[in-house]
Amino acid sequence: MKLVLPSPDRTTTTPSAVMTSLVTPAVAEVEVSTWRVDMPAGASSPVHVIDRAQVYLPVSGSFTFAVGENRQEVGAGEALVVEAGEERQFSAGEAGGAAVVVMPADGAVQLPDGGRMPVPWAR
Repeated sequence: MKLVLPSPDRTTTTPSAVMTSLVTPAVAEVEVSTWRVDMPAGASSPVHVIDRAQVYLPVSGSFTFAVGENRQEVGAGEALVVEAGEERQFSAGEAGGAAVVVMPADGAVQLPDGGRMPVPWAR
């Protein structure tokens, strides 16, 4: 058993959100990466593609996800799966939102040139 606590040195701030690494291969022998995303009201992620499925588990507030032409609102206590390779963007609701995200440990952002870039907070 291993307790993993949030740490400032494993926190990444972007223009739209704060990602805090939780359990990742860097801190435990696991095959998944988990992190918390905290997004203020009205903020939106950039449009992006991840090469692995992700599960979003909101713990407070709400988010609206746009995957292709589909939109889905998800709130605390619900779960949303975004399949690998789907172009996605998500926005926080009126009260902002916080969610735990889970994906396979080797997931990466797909770049327009076909390359891959590791997700920093998933390492």
